[in-house]
Amino acid sequence: MSYEVSSEAGDIKYFYNEMTVPKGSDLLGSYFMANGFAEGYFGIQVNSETERIILFSLWSPFKTDDPTSIPEDQKIKLLKKGDDVISNDFGNEGSGGQSRKVFHWKSDITYEFLIRAEPSVNNSTDYTAYFSAPETGEWELIASFRRPKTSTYMKRPHSFLENFIPNMGDQTLRVYCNNEWLIDTNGTWYEVNRMKFTEMQRLEKSLD
Repeated sequence: MSYEVSSEAGDIKYFYNEMTVPKGSDLLGSYFMANGFAEGYFGIQVNSETERIILFSLWSPFKTDDPTSIPEDQKIKLLKKGDDVISNDFGNEGSGGQSRKVFHWKSDITYEFLIRAEPSVNNSTDYTAYFSAPETGEWELIASFRRPKTSTYMKRPHSFLENFIPNMGDQTLRVYCNNEWLIDTNGTWYEVNRMKFTEMQRLEKSLD
């Protein structure tokens, strides 16, 4: 789901979204991505019958699936992270920096997501993710990362849902994304009321 940016907006600094996973769609191997942008993604995931997480990841500008091959000057730098958040490198789908927090989110409950993106020092950009749940009633920091060799504000705001376990591929997933807002560098809020739905399928077949 690609969100249209108003032609009246300046550079977009914040992207806000609300997301609800309906009952029965919170299946094993599901990733519900609320706030996607050109350089990363932020959402919630079902890892196992007992573990659910909040996940925020940022790709390195160096194109590789092997995080150990990223040059030092192109690595994603963790600036700060919230309580009980784990951060590490990731690979195998591009590479970069990742943060995650175990949180037993529930179906039929609406959660709030906020991303800030703004140029920083030495041709870099800082991305900061915040999450709010009715269970806690407050906003909490997930993580803030710095991406080198990048000077940009928020580009290509979008959402998607993904099934990352192949043998669950015949299961139907649903998610509701609503009440999206973009805030530009002048502090003006723009409600998103136009979007484009696209479908991407990745099929893998192995023959003996």
